[in-house]
Amino acid sequence: MAKSRETGDWKITRTPLGRARRGGGATAAPTVPDQFLQASGVSVADAFEATPPVVGARRGAGPPELVIDVDLKPGETGVLAIRHPSGALTFHVGAPPVAPSRKRARLSSLRFQVPVRRVGSATGRRGIVGSALKGLVVKVSKVAINKVIGIALPKLALAWETRTWKEKGLSEGWFHVTPTSGDLRLEPGRPESGQRSLVFVHGTFSNCGDAYKALTHTDFFDRVAPLYGPRIFAFNHFSLSRTPAENAEQLLSGLPAGGAQCDVITHSRGGLVFRSAVEDRALHGDLADRLQLGQAVLVASPNEGTPLATPERWDQTVGWFANLMEMLPDNPFTTGAEFVSEAIVWLAGHVTGDLPGLRAMDGAGDFVAGLQEPPGPPLQTYSALVSNHHADDNVWERALDVGIDTFFASANDLVVPSEGGWRVDRDGTPYVTGDRIGCFGPGGNLSTADGGQVTHVDFFKRQETATFLARALAGQSQSLRLVDPEVPLPDRRFTRVLRGAAPVAPVAGSVATTPLAARSTGSPTAMPSVAPLPTGPALAAPTSVVQDREDTDTFHIVIMDTAEPEEQASATSRSRTRKPKESTSNEGQRPAFARVFASYGGARVTTSMKLRKGKGEEATRFGTIIDTHERIKAYTNREQGSLPSDMEMVAFGRDLFETLFQGDVRRLYDEARSRQQRRRLDFVLTSMIPWIAEKPWEFAYDSGRQSFLATEDIHFVRNVLTSIPADVIPARRGPLRILVAAAQPVGFGHLSITQEIEVIRRGFEPLIEAGLVSVDVLPRATPSSIHGRLSTGEFTIVHFIGHGVFNEATGEGALMFEDTRGGEVPLGERSVREIFCQRGLSLVFLNACQSGTGGQAEFNKGVAQALVSHGLPALVANQYSVLDSSATSFAQHFYWSLAQGMTVGQSAREARIAVNYSMQGELIDWAVPVVYARDPNMTLCHRSDTVSVVPATSTRATSRRATTGRPIRVAVWDIDDVFPSLERTLQRMNAAQDVFGFELVDMSIPLDVWDLETRASDGTPYLKAEQLAHRLEAKTVELRANVLACVTRHWMRDEDTLNLYGWWPENRKPPVVIFSCAGFDDLKAEGPETDRVIANVTVTALAGFFGETGSHVKGAQDCPLFHNPLRKFQHLVASQKFDSACRAKLKKKLPKELPALEALLKALV
Repeated sequence: MAKSRETGDWKITRTPLGRARRGGGATAAPTVPDQFLQASGVSVADAFEATPPVVGARRGAGPPELVIDVDLKPGETGVLAIRHPSGALTFHVGAPPVAPSRKRARLSSLRFQVPVRRVGSATGRRGIVGSALKGLVVKVSKVAINKVIGIALPKLALAWETRTWKEKGLSEGWFHVTPTSGDLRLEPGRPESGQRSLVFVHGTFSNCGDAYKALTHTDFFDRVAPLYGPRIFAFNHFSLSRTPAENAEQLLSGLPAGGAQCDVITHSRGGLVFRSAVEDRALHGDLADRLQLGQAVLVASPNEGTPLATPERWDQTVGWFANLMEMLPDNPFTTGAEFVSEAIVWLAGHVTGDLPGLRAMDGAGDFVAGLQEPPGPPLQTYSALVSNHHADDNVWERALDVGIDTFFASANDLVVPSEGGWRVDRDGTPYVTGDRIGCFGPGGNLSTADGGQVTHVDFFKRQETATFLARALAGQSQSLRLVDPEVPLPDRRFTRVLRGAAPVAPVAGSVATTPLAARSTGSPTAMPSVAPLPTGPALAAPTSVVQDREDTDTFHIVIMDTAEPEEQASATSRSRTRKPKESTSNEGQRPAFARVFASYGGARVTTSMKLRKGKGEEATRFGTIIDTHERIKAYTNREQGSLPSDMEMVAFGRDLFETLFQGDVRRLYDEARSRQQRRRLDFVLTSMIPWIAEKPWEFAYDSGRQSFLATEDIHFVRNVLTSIPADVIPARRGPLRILVAAAQPVGFGHLSITQEIEVIRRGFEPLIEAGLVSVDVLPRATPSSIHGRLSTGEFTIVHFIGHGVFNEATGEGALMFEDTRGGEVPLGERSVREIFCQRGLSLVFLNACQSGTGGQAEFNKGVAQALVSHGLPALVANQYSVLDSSATSFAQHFYWSLAQGMTVGQSAREARIAVNYSMQGELIDWAVPVVYARDPNMTLCHRSDTVSVVPATSTRATSRRATTGRPIRVAVWDIDDVFPSLERTLQRMNAAQDVFGFELVDMSIPLDVWDLETRASDGTPYLKAEQLAHRLEAKTVELRANVLACVTRHWMRDEDTLNLYGWWPENRKPPVVIFSCAGFDDLKAEGPETDRVIANVTVTALAGFFGETGSHVKGAQDCPLFHNPLRKFQHLVASQKFDSACRAKLKKKLPKELPALEALLKALV
């Protein structure tokens, strides 16, 4: 019945049902215990052993995955259970073969694909699996399948949980607890008003009787008797089919209307039930008043969720619970075995949906996110007890085979992350302080009397637990060493001596590295999944992408194009660099896999990255990655569509992360993160495959940590494959010398050279005033002029403002310069390298539309990559087309951080964070710049003795002085550098009155404010006024301004009207007004008429905003509030005054401000 698909690969040997094949004089354990096969309609159809093939001498090769075809009767289906050499039990779901034979067409055929892990031998060297896998085909009858097909998983779970609890004599609700010898007796009862009671709340698959009965073997109940007497109660509830919020509603409903004073002990998921009852008052309303909380102890609470609850990992979640119950038979999982058995039916039936009770514990889910938001609990009420369990070899090997090792990105107790036990809410308030934390295991403050480790299921049999609980409930000091809740616990997923894997070979002339094991403290350690890097010409290259001065604390990933199986190599050798397409016509012409090489701390691993699906296989994540990437490109190129929503960007980031960090690479990454403790991890990504390199990996989102890597967790930079060492540029003292070269028209219309310099210097003004940079401006840059400037070797940084072009056919990139007549001069990569490289430059910032795009035929053919590959130490380029006005904030904060002596990696992270918080909502702007660096720890300046604080936005000192003492501060932002003399105009407006203080500021325009579906008459997209105003609302707080006035040369619209030139909100929210000069061709860059226009439209906006009034279409046309529907320029430039109706209204509404507004109308006439 069970057959290996490939003849000559795995050897399949049938074994008698009911016992395993004998070998070596001993009988192996059954493949699947009977307790997991008790569901109705489930039976064993076949048993076999699968012996791996002998793998050839090709170094680094492992066994192929086990592919089993199974024939069943029509209507039947099944699940394949595999017992691994480690003892791990895994379950696998089958799919129909792509092309069954005629014989099989009469049967129900399933194909099971089992990934096989490389295992270690006694010598510690990595080799192929050496022992046979034991398999069992678990058949599910047609009758059983028909009962679940078409029924949503939540309904199935509720029916199963109701039936199972009834069979075990259990029921939901409140119970009085009486401790007996070794047990707890539960009888109906609830806490009453006016008396202090103790309440137990249990976790998943459990009930309070089983969860807490181990406490009867300690002195716990004797210690708390003076506090509660007989007033001890338990709340039992369904944990699979109901959400914690639903459980909490039941808990509160069962309490007396007058309320009850309760101290609470929770275990595992019970902590979420209890916290919902206490903290989610918006959901539970007046019911929440019934729980009058005293003290609470959260034992192993998944406050930040648990990766075991991730809905995408159904089969692995079921498998891990099965393994836990085998390894830890003394567990409180009352219905755990029944769950595994029933889950086999659900898996076989491909039932869709989520289990509400488990799904709520997903760290990336809505419930956990909502629970971790304010309001938090009362202070000094919660205590936390957790365990940091370091798995022994047996448990670890099982975890590797099940795939569960990738679930935990930090310390854990085999079920939930340890540190999540004390992380309550995310508002920065320490609700669980160090003196209220108890932690077993490494990094903790508790140890057991017998020296044994504590897991998720055996807290309550420990006397140490009883002592901690009793002291916490009594409000007594724990007298333990304080646990710092901000310091990560040590993670021992990699706990064995590193043997058989040589350290990464350093580049010639570099400093030798120290192996990871040699640097660790405590017991010798090793990597259980480290494999030697395969040799050969194609795989020798990664040594050339490692930084010149090897830093063992830097995590490197290199994606190589030589990972397809040997039998595919010849068929794909001619198309290694082709980009995947949606069409499947050339499926056999491109590689199916890439190889991912990772190194950290002297350890190195490799794994495969699947690039395309084979016939009958599930699609890879690359399809959605490519679609989202193209969608963002289409929008930022101002072609069509919209940007992805916040949730879509998180999903996109999750796909990027899960694609990049797989298998051994993920494990090494998690180890690196745990070893860094409070330090940020330096991360360098290099791809030899162009179409992979061009994807926006900066958006990678770690669901386990619920964060985008590039802003919260690591210093994210990129590198390129090259054999040319980077220029060694010593860090300098004093300000950064920046050459700003502009090779595109600046501002609105034709500006003089002096005007262009003035406009360009605006964005650097705060840095100049702080003494952090000195700026030379080169407007209308020609190749010869920039060559002449750089040949002096005086500059540290070149900031290029211009355009980049890219020829998709040739894979050639170019930067556009000007000629002496203002025409365009494209400069190819070779010429760009000759001008910029070997000039003593530490950094080039290419603020050009397409300068970050790599070549399709060869990665190093992109302009950015060409410069880095020829020795430039660091470079920043945009990976999406953006306006210069959208890159201002990143550049300002990046340069500020570099000038403070921060590293390139640190500076990039700080700049991304600044862009991210500077505008309302979640944007993509922070990830647009790509930072290339050989060494993320490179610094451009010596660290300064005094730290300068960069303003959230650029405000000139002269403007700030002018607004001091003014009742109303107006920040003015010239988005598109329309008016080069705007500061002088604002100074005259300040001098004309003493109410409004105008100050010139600079910031970045968000990328998502364009309407690409509706376009102006010249084809340009409209600026959406409401969207821009909403995104900039937080800026007024940072600027300490009452209102932000924006000036743009783009066409503008609101929800109702096109071609607006003035916009302000109703009811002064958000405090943003906007003026668009699009279409006013007679408006000059500067001059008396221009000053008058600026004063007039400013008065119009301020009167409308503060007066909370609109414009009028009838009446005097020289009134500032006249609608001017025909957009007559003469109206803007004419002398204006308020008509009688408007003046009367404003005098009543703005008695102090009206004289100042009228003075502004007269000042610039």
